[in-house]
Amino acid sequence: MKPAILPDDRIAGLSLCIAVGMIAYGLGMALPQLGSATSAILLGLLVTNLMKPTTVFQPGIAFGEKKILELAVVGLGFGISVGPL
Repeated sequence: MKPAILPDDRIAGLSLCIAVGMIAYGLGMALPQLGSATSAILLGLLVTNLMKPTTVFQPGIAFGEKKILELAVVGLGFGISVGPL
């Protein structure tokens, strides 16, 4: 049996993060002055305070905060450093 690429306990939290990211991207496109990053931060605050994600979401959210965000920052830095070339 092949090991799972993503453990089942992370799927719910990552799905929530992806949904927030997609909505933030749409808001960023609709309101360019606000931007996607600001929209994502505000939506994350709203979801956390209004929905109070249960422990089911925590492993996926933690994975997104730690691993995916870290890779995104590295990718952003790489894009900036290669840009002037």
